[in-house]
Amino acid sequence: MTKKTLSLILSLLLTVSIAVTILSGCNDTKDPTPSSTAEISASSTEAQTVGEGAKSFPFSATDGDGVVTNWTVRTDADNVGDALGVVGLVSGTVGDFGLMVDTVNGKTLVYATDQAYWGFCIDGEMASTGVSSTPIEEGKTYSFVYTKS
Repeated sequence: MTKKTLSLILSLLLTVSIAVTILSGCNDTKDPTPSSTAEISASSTEAQTVGEGAKSFPFSATDGDGVVTNWTVRTDADNVGDALGVVGLVSGTVGDFGLMVDTVNGKTLVYATDQAYWGFCIDGEMASTGVSSTPIEEGKTYSFVYTKS
């Protein structure tokens, strides 16, 4: 087997592995019934409103410990990435495919060292669009979820 063929096979396996991880990242498979009030408050926060503008949408971030932080984002931006960036909830690097988010709610993930990244979800499902190319739609819920490969 040539190096080129081996490289292609390994690349395909890595791509499939990442796709499976991404697709499972937005759905929380933990038991939805906490055993105590303390666990409820540790796993989720009441939504706080951030920003100003005519549009609003619910946004949440689930960190590596399973803690969910909720916001209602108010904005005049057209896309989710711009709205979240303006209020300081996300940041990252802008590239050919838009904003590559590496920091959510002050927590930075570096895939090369953590093997973890922020998965962008719409209505609890992994998004098929990037955060900066996703228009804000009434009735949609947006989130970032800590995802580890």
